[in-house]
Amino acid sequence: MANKYEKLNEKTLALIKEGKLVPPLRLIRLKCLECVCWQANEVKRCHIDDCILHSFRMGKRPSNMKKKRSQKQLENDKRISGKK
Repeated sequence: MANKYEKLNEKTLALIKEGKLVPPLRLIRLKCLECVCWQANEVKRCHIDDCILHSFRMGKRPSNMKKKRSQKQLENDKRISGKK
């Protein structure tokens, strides 16, 4: 019987097949869950520090990583806020 994470994985795969965009952090979280046989508590305890996904395994961007914004996004921010 599939647990809630396996069901979420199936829904996510269906969205991808439909050509819809899926947030990268969700995909990383699902990959980590798959790696530990869908046991959420095991994702938190993961000891594989050299895995490229380790910092993102909880489905959130690490606090020490700033989101980079493109020049176009920065210009848009200024335009919206009315700043020059």
